[in-house]
Amino acid sequence: MFLKTSAKNVAEYVACIWLAALLGLNLIVIIGSTGVNPLNYMYPKVFGLLILTPLFILFYFRYLRNSRYLKIVERYKNETKRQRIIGNLIMIAYIVATFAALLFPKK
Repeated sequence: MFLKTSAKNVAEYVACIWLAALLGLNLIVIIGSTGVNPLNYMYPKVFGLLILTPLFILFYFRYLRNSRYLKIVERYKNETKRQRIIGNLIMIAYIVATFAALLFPKK
């Protein structure tokens, strides 16, 4: 089955979507920092779909198909509270840096 939509596995899909979105934003920042503006050649929605769709498909087949994400869950299941806080702080810093790079581009 390609897509499962029961309440018990929504978190896996949301994580996959967020990962694709954040990496897609990073790609947009990298492309923008090269001086190339793809929006001169295509609509913003098309550009977004061209970046986000392949990333989501890649992450779906890499992590969600055949429940490969369970290996990650198993690996981090016995994490201490301190390790979890440090990991969350690193993740928050990554998200803030990604959005800051979009909102305040270098000129």
